[in-house]
Amino acid sequence: MTVYVPTSLEIEPETDMQQDNSDMDFDRSQITVRCCLCGTITPRTAENSNNICAECMRINSDITEGITKQIILYRCRTCLRYNGPPWIHYERESPQLLTMLLKKVKGLKSVKLLDANFVYTEEHSKRIKIRITIQKEVDGGSVLQTNLIVEYVENNQQCEECQKSFTPHIWTAVVQVRQKVDHKRTFLYLEQLILKNKTHDKCIKVSEKDDGLDFYFKNKSGASSLKNFITSKIPIKFKVAKKLISHDVHTSNYNYKYTILCDIAPICRDDLCVIPKKLSNLLGGIGPLVLCYKVSQHIHIVDVMTMETQQIDSTLYYQHVFQGFMSKNQLTEFIVIDIDSPEFDPNETKAIRRENFRCVQVELKRASDLDNPDKGSNDTYLVNTHLGEVLNYNDSVLCYDLANANLGESIENGKKDVPDVVPVKKYYPRFRRKNRKRYWKLDRIPMQDETGLEEEDMEEEAKTKTKSRKKSKKSKKKSKQETDRDREFEEFLQQLEEDPELRQNINLYPDRGIMSDLESKFSMMNLEEKKKEIADANKLIKKKKIVKAKRKTEKGKELHKEAQINKAKVKMYMKAIKEDDESDLEEDFPVVQMTELLDNLKLEDD
Repeated sequence: MTVYVPTSLEIEPETDMQQDNSDMDFDRSQITVRCCLCGTITPRTAENSNNICAECMRINSDITEGITKQIILYRCRTCLRYNGPPWIHYERESPQLLTMLLKKVKGLKSVKLLDANFVYTEEHSKRIKIRITIQKEVDGGSVLQTNLIVEYVENNQQCEECQKSFTPHIWTAVVQVRQKVDHKRTFLYLEQLILKNKTHDKCIKVSEKDDGLDFYFKNKSGASSLKNFITSKIPIKFKVAKKLISHDVHTSNYNYKYTILCDIAPICRDDLCVIPKKLSNLLGGIGPLVLCYKVSQHIHIVDVMTMETQQIDSTLYYQHVFQGFMSKNQLTEFIVIDIDSPEFDPNETKAIRRENFRCVQVELKRASDLDNPDKGSNDTYLVNTHLGEVLNYNDSVLCYDLANANLGESIENGKKDVPDVVPVKKYYPRFRRKNRKRYWKLDRIPMQDETGLEEEDMEEEAKTKTKSRKKSKKSKKKSKQETDRDREFEEFLQQLEEDPELRQNINLYPDRGIMSDLESKFSMMNLEEKKKEIADANKLIKKKKIVKAKRKTEKGKELHKEAQINKAKVKMYMKAIKEDDESDLEEDFPVVQMTELLDNLKLEDD
């Protein structure tokens, strides 16, 4: 403890001394007296009128009296938030947490707070300590300063939101998202959009149903914000309903539960559709056979005959509802035999140039007929396609085989205008044939599976399975659902790999396990081996023309050097996709670039 004693002192001299010693000047700062308690010589000042030394003053005066030295701090173990109140998430040893902790200390208003900082404690100890420096004026005008340790003990307590999440039926509004299709690729894409924009933060619980997802909220505003977000991303039709739970007759307060049903349009990417005649006339005579090449806030379609493109919003779609004629599961692999310019001059609109479409005439043959020339047919098909920018000779392309399909009456009437084959997208069979690990992954929303059995039922089924070795109908249904879910998620990952534009709307995260293996392998190489790896990886990366600028400053030179090192590391990760015996893979496969995963890659110099 430190005692601040002022050096200046004003003493009223006696009258007789003033008369006798009027010509003498005293050094008043050297006037001393003995402490009245211990007898130690101490300076005598106006503030120290009690004649007490600093040590006795520290012993007899406790300025920390009345200040709380141990406080209980409540924290929710589920969401890891502290009770301020309100319940807020703080990073450990952050300035925001220090501010909240100081507000819980009682008695600081009677002293002057000079400094406060954290004392290191292990996180698993459930203790947080802070050291504070305080000052206070004691009797006689002296100022004391001391340090004090305040300890906070973390106790577990569930917050209100987590209590509602673990308690059934404690919700105010629910958003039911549904789509009448036989797959869940749309919900996987919607889940990633919600994660990127963090619109599920106020959600109490998410449950997975057979035909969609349910989002539960504690108030209607959270459900309305999610509904507005989904409306801005995909074409939907929503309906709001409410149910009276209770009401107070005296205060006229009503308690409702709200349900918002969001029905997603059953049109997905790569679907072949037949639009109604009225809608075709409204869109300038396009169709009726169209291909959906993208779904956003609008449904983007292209005419398979004339290569015209149009956009259909949700309002126009639900006025003229149409279904998908053929879906992605009915695609057939064809091989490009020849490419030529079309017989007509297509009208290249801004939409066509924006989507990088180019109308060409291709000659196609089934891949199965080429694999088995004895059993297969020699039929080839000459059709127009909008994939002229990406197709080349001997490329594989997925198409709808209308020549061997059962067409509806609306198409049979105008069959003379229907092509035998409708190309949809380019396919990479040699790349897909190899089972390779991805160095990137996606984040998922924790969901409660309500499509089949619960976990406890599955454990009981597993016990009975080991004894009787017979699967029940429920367990078979559950295993089939898990298999379909894994297959659909793998197809969604493949779609992300093949579409760089789709990846722009989704957050991709690096797989740290694979990254660490690659980094350790790269650090063990010498300089010559690194150069060879980078040279081999150059074959997999699309070459771009780089304009080199002069680096005049030292900082610019360092940034340029760091960029070159990061580029070398990116190429090394690209090399991980290719194996030693895979020289025949498609070189134009749109590989996920490392720059899409990490912003700041740093590689240590040798």
